[in-house]
Amino acid sequence: MADDVQLILSFGPVESPSIEWFDEVKHHWSTAPHVYCSGGGQITDGVVQDDDVVLTTVHFDGAAVHPVVRGGVDVANSTDAGEGIGAEVAKVWGLRHMLVFAEGCALDAASFVAGMNTVLPADVQVTGGLASNGIALSSTSVGLNGQPESGRVVGVGLPDAEVLHDNELFTRERRRLDTQIMYHAVELDHVQAVIVHVRDVTAQRASERAQRDSDARFRAFFDSAGFAIHVLTFDGVIVEANPASRTLLGYDVDELVGRQANMLSPDEDVANSQSWCVNCAPVCGTPSRSSAATFTKTGIWCGGSLPCRRCSTATARA
Repeated sequence: MADDVQLILSFGPVESPSIEWFDEVKHHWSTAPHVYCSGGGQITDGVVQDDDVVLTTVHFDGAAVHPVVRGGVDVANSTDAGEGIGAEVAKVWGLRHMLVFAEGCALDAASFVAGMNTVLPADVQVTGGLASNGIALSSTSVGLNGQPESGRVVGVGLPDAEVLHDNELFTRERRRLDTQIMYHAVELDHVQAVIVHVRDVTAQRASERAQRDSDARFRAFFDSAGFAIHVLTFDGVIVEANPASRTLLGYDVDELVGRQANMLSPDEDVANSQSWCVNCAPVCGTPSRSSAATFTKTGIWCGGSLPCRRCSTATARA
């Protein structure tokens, strides 16, 4: 639909269409900025045409576009031109990306880009290019919302649709809240605006801190225990083994991870172990214990007591 179009990109010959053509485009998409850039051949339906104009309408999910045009660009002032248009686009709140359509003849491209880089935030990506005119390249033209001219540069700022930021706020009673603030860039009645959403994540953050503490305690126990600990999937694959495993069984940790645990047991114990894992699996947090023989790397077997407690892989690996 016409109301969904946020940007119009046209590529065509340096001799641009008539003013009536631009008026017709404006009639169909009245609110969308229209960038025209001369090219060295336009592609449509798999065919390259020198004299046709290719027009593309663009919709960005949730993000408003902010076009800026600068004229009078030449080789001598290329750095200033880059700084000038970069500074204008840098004013866009939440800027994440910049599209550039630049004069292709009377411009020192390297100086122009260097000028932009001095004023744009480091995390802003810039893409685009220089206008062309086929092999002649005697003149090029760029325009915004009207017929193009030589010596022009157009920049289009694209902000993030949403920006998340963690913060602390205090209630009227001075109770501290952990909050997540979401900024959403919009355009209301052709005016740039920001909608701010604040969400209370105090309970969530407390749960995350408790989980990290629990994971740290488990990791300390896992690494320092004087007996072997293996973390298995419910189908018996070893996903973690602690350092004591090597002392007991002779296997390096990376030799155990990814292998079936039943490779360590005599055949008569495998069936019992499988039944034991199935019975243990549904009981979250409830320990169970089994006795089984285990082979070391050198083939010597030893008897042992195998306690099991269900845990998540994420907890074991944190």
